Amino acid sequence: MIESNKIDAFLCATTITTIYYLISKHSNKLKADDITKKLLQLFKIAKVDKDILLNALKNNGKDFEDSVIYTSAEYFNIDIIITRDKKGFINSNIKVLKPTNFLKEYKI
Repeated sequence: MIESNKIDAFLCATTITTIYYLISKHSNKLKADDITKKLLQLFKIAKVDKDILLNALKNNGKDFEDSVIYTSAEYFNIDIIITRDKKGFINSNIKVLKPTNFLKEYKI
C-alpha cells in the first residue's frame, strides 16, 4: 500500500534514528545504511523540532519518546499510530493499533 501510494505512511524522525541504531548494533553500518535509505524512500518523515519537543513535554506520559512520536503525529494530523507498545499511547486522541490489528482491520 505504501509503495503504490494508496496511503501516506510516516515515520517519526526519532524512529529512524532508533531503527538505524538497532540495525547497526545487531548487524553492521552498511546494512543500517541500506535499510535506512529504503525506509526514507518509502515513508514520509514526521519532523521533530523544538516546538514538537516542548509540546511533548506537556503530553509526557511515562515515556518521553512515545510523547515525541504522539506530538509529532498530532502536528501532521496522522490518523493512526501503529506500535507494538500501545500502553505508551493510552490517552491518545489518535487511533492506536498493533501492527497485526492494523493489517486485519485494513485487510492487508
